[in-house]
Amino acid sequence: MATYTIDLTDAEDKCLRYETSRKNANTSEWVIEYVKGVCDRGAKSIIDLELKKVMDSGGSLSGTRDEIILAADVG
Repeated sequence: MATYTIDLTDAEDKCLRYETSRKNANTSEWVIEYVKGVCDRGAKSIIDLELKKVMDSGGSLSGTRDEIILAADVG
């Protein structure tokens, strides 16, 4: 499991807190949900690429979502 830490300037922090308060959201929770949304979109793209490769080669694809993603030959 990866852990990411970001450093924001005081001004960036104020802007982030302002934007999340406008959405009635907890800043930390909003950041986590945003990043997880990016991950979900990436997962869909990776699985779509793997499915296309398999379909083009006439093979088959099996495994859990995480297994397929982790086995994929992408960046």
